[in-house]
Amino acid sequence: MKHLPVDMAVWQGRIDPEDGDRGLRLHQTINAYDPNAAQQPGIVIYGFACDEGVARNQGRLGAALAPDTLRQALANLAWYNSQPLYDGGTVMCDDADLVLTQQRLSQQIHHALSQHRVLTLGGGHETAWASFQAYPVT
Repeated sequence: MKHLPVDMAVWQGRIDPEDGDRGLRLHQTINAYDPNAAQQPGIVIYGFACDEGVARNQGRLGAALAPDTLRQALANLAWYNSQPLYDGGTVMCDDADLVLTQQRLSQQIHHALSQHRVLTLGGGHETAWASFQAYPVT
């Protein structure tokens, strides 16, 4: 299990300068998320590269490839939201330790939730458990 740093190279797409700020796309507005820096509240995207839960349920493997594939697909979408958008990198399950990988994702989400909304890309149903564990108990 490891946390891959943000690869901003996947965020590429077309640019329409004649439209000004109204023509901005996700790839033009997203920034790398630094959990140790003060950043304006916004939306943080985390990738979850994991096929372990899918494999345990005899599913079709490939969910581990989803984070960067989804980033590339989203990059060209128009961005009308005024909130900042950040990419927090990818938590990767490369050792079959699903529980530890879910805990790592949960920690990342929990930390970001203090100021941001969070979106997780990739994985199978196991992202739901990691996300649930991230919410503070009240």
